[in-house]
Amino acid sequence: MPLTSKAPRLKSLSLPVRTAPLWLLGSLALLGCGDSVEANVVVERLPDPTPNLPEVPDLPPPPHPTRYGDESYSIYGVRHMSSVTMDHDVAVTGYIVEIYARPDCDNEEACPRAVAPHFYIADTASEADASKRIMVAGYATRQGEVDDAIANARGNRAPEATPGGPPPVPTDLGIGNKVTVRGRFQRYSGVGFSASNGLLEFQGHTTIEAAPAP
Repeated sequence: MPLTSKAPRLKSLSLPVRTAPLWLLGSLALLGCGDSVEANVVVERLPDPTPNLPEVPDLPPPPHPTRYGDESYSIYGVRHMSSVTMDHDVAVTGYIVEIYARPDCDNEEACPRAVAPHFYIADTASEADASKRIMVAGYATRQGEVDDAIANARGNRAPEATPGGPPPVPTDLGIGNKVTVRGRFQRYSGVGFSASNGLLEFQGHTTIEAAPAP
């Protein structure tokens, strides 16, 4: 009996075929052919911008010089330059516009308490604005010291300044006098005054010009 071999029957395998999108195939075909696509782009130039800025304002000049020819400051100047003048010894030139006077009262109990002698200088002899004046203090602690110094000066008994000691009490102060005051520009005085925009702790002065006689 003849032997018959049965060959196994092979099943055909069907693999799935993925299809690429038509637009991709078309693009690849174009690139493969070496063709280049030129873009038809129109560049439009925008108009140049016109700046619309406000006009530069005309700034007024400073009301007074910051410093004078002798290197002294004006009242405006010593405060305007407070970043370098505060807590330093300076010279300030101005006009005496007010001198403190001790209250004269009949009833001492109702009289305001007297404070240490002081005066004010300004850049003009007629300055009425308190913010444009600067206080000068520290040359006396009570009015009696000023009165004694004036009496001694009239009798030619004015004391001389001693090196390292306090300066002599000024005896020639007068409303309207133009003076150069030397002192330390600071916010607090040793005799109890304070000023946020600065005051002068007196070290000395020079009368440049006396006030004209009334």
